[in-house]
Amino acid sequence: MTIDHAARYWAYANYLIALSSLIKQEYPSNADLVGTLARYQGIQRLSRSNEIDRKPIAKTLRHSWFTELLLHETNHYSNLLPYAMPWSMVQVYYTIHSALRAYFLACRRQVEPVHEVALRTIGSDLVSYKERFPPPWNCVLSGDPRAAMVCLSNTPYPITIDLHNALLPPSAVDLWQHYGLFLKTTRLRQTDRAIRNWKKTQYKQRISQAQRQAIVQGYRPTTLFDAIYRIRARANYKDIDSFIFSETNPLDYTALQTALCHIVQSTLLIFEVVIVKSLGKQLYADILAEFMATPWGTAATQTAFDRWTAIESDL
Repeated sequence: MTIDHAARYWAYANYLIALSSLIKQEYPSNADLVGTLARYQGIQRLSRSNEIDRKPIAKTLRHSWFTELLLHETNHYSNLLPYAMPWSMVQVYYTIHSALRAYFLACRRQVEPVHEVALRTIGSDLVSYKERFPPPWNCVLSGDPRAAMVCLSNTPYPITIDLHNALLPPSAVDLWQHYGLFLKTTRLRQTDRAIRNWKKTQYKQRISQAQRQAIVQGYRPTTLFDAIYRIRARANYKDIDSFIFSETNPLDYTALQTALCHIVQSTLLIFEVVIVKSLGKQLYADILAEFMATPWGTAATQTAFDRWTAIESDL
């Protein structure tokens, strides 16, 4: 594996393992996360609606839950993980994306089924709907990622991103720093792409500093969901060689796959809390029971059903 391939692989791995560790640090269990959400005014104000169409929500949730099961089942086969890992990163995004679609439907929101529209809409929700999403999910990055001082917004305490090296192991630095760098590097790519698009549409080779700053400062806040989409796109299209030439040992792959499963588990839990509040507990329980009664849905005892147990008892 070349140095460049090694660096890319470990940057992705460190970002994701650090994110999982950060979530565990803030919420050691599903019950802790549900308990936090239950105290939020934004969650308490949600109420059941009889006008919601159950069928598309149920179908979208099944898509999310079924893809999540693939992630968990893959983790049982260490010899398969080196081949599965780039696709696991793709599955993480699509599992979360489907849960996001169900969240929009439960909130009676007609959001165009296009990735950029969904990412922009959830980004707006993170900023606009106070006390609906907990940290680190609600933490965003705005402004110029190349500025001398870059700070995360909506954090439990002020955080200036001082970390510059994604290759430092998560155990060696503050987990919030790894998370901040994950968003910062994602925003760098987003704003650079926006500038390239401006040059293309304006038929120009150069851009003034003032115009550049206007584009960067005006770009919407960067979120965790943008970062996960970035990982999905890189693993799917551009960086497969980082996995092909990897000499990572099976334990490292297992640690990363486990982190991916945990990120999905906790993220889906947040969306499912909102969906339960919108549908009511009984209707949601019926949708889950229907899924678990299918030949392959029985495996969801450690995923969707485990989350439902926490929601049912603590919400």
